[in-house]
Amino acid sequence: MVVRTQEIDALGEGPSLYLARKLMSDIIGDVRTATDRLSGLGFRTFVYAADHGHILLPEIAPGALPRSRPGNGRW
Repeated sequence: MVVRTQEIDALGEGPSLYLARKLMSDIIGDVRTATDRLSGLGFRTFVYAADHGHILLPEIAPGALPRSRPGNGRW
């Protein structure tokens, strides 16, 4: 079985990263539920691919990076 969707991609390219994060988190739960159901029907191999997963990473505010590299103190 192959399932394709552009919905997650559209969220990642939309104007609101907040909304994208919120909806993607919900969608991940839906994918888990679908995987469990398909597994119960005998499917054994699952492959997931996406290109907007970085949106789920914590946001780094400007200035939040260290000013010098640990160790020798230089970048």
